[in-house]
Amino acid sequence: MEIRIVLHETEPPSAHLERVEADGGEPPDEAPFTGWLGLMRALESVIGQPPPRTWSWTAQLE
Repeated sequence: MEIRIVLHETEPPSAHLERVEADGGEPPDEAPFTGWLGLMRALESVIGQPPPRTWSWTAQLE
């Protein structure tokens, strides 16, 4: 995976992120942002969160 920052303005920073998969088969995912906090939110949306940990267990009654 590659993440590109396409800059539109410098003050305040205004741009969009592009996430390109290694195989290059699909069009890039884009996330626009403005400001440094917006950059952090855009990175979170493009990279994503790790999947939630799920617990499973079974009980056997005898």
